[in-house]
Parts: sequence; structure tokens; C-alpha cells
Amino acid sequence: MTSKKQQLSCRQIHDLIRKEGYEIGLTTITAKVKEKRNKHKECFIAQSYEYGQRFEYDFGEAELFIGGINLSFAGIYNALVAISLIFPYL
Repeated sequence: MTSKKQQLSCRQIHDLIRKEGYEIGLTTITAKVKEKRNKHKECFIAQSYEYGQRFEYDFGEAELFIGGINLSFAGIYNALVAISLIFPYL
């Protein structure tokens, strides 16, 4: 984002648009500027790994329904990400 000195105010943007011949209210400009400035920027970094190169370790809970019985297990779960295998330790 630019520094505050380089940003136009909502009033300045409104005046510039009005000079171009458009009929638009200051509140409309203010709402759009606020929406744009408050929007969170996201970044995604694509990652690629060779098989077996990355290993994840997490705590979690698993629910199993076996023969009409609901079983719940808390445990530690490991996963080899590249080959999508999950190894639970219950």
C-alpha cells in the first residue's frame, strides 16, 4: 500500500469523478474506498514435494461407526503428504 501522502482522500476522488461528468454521491465513493482499503490481501505459495519428503504430525479425534456402535478416539495422526497416507496412533 502507498503512504498516506500518496493516497487521495474520498473527497478528492469524488471531485475528480464529478469533473468527468458522472453523477455519484460522496457516500458511495466513501463506502467503496473503505471496502477496498480494508480488504485483506491473501497470498498462496504453491509447494511441491517428492514422495516421502514431507511429513505432517497433528493431534485430533476420529469417530468410527462400527456395527451400529459409535466409537470416538483421540490420537496423534501422521501423514505422508505427497502420497496422502494417514497413520493414526490411537
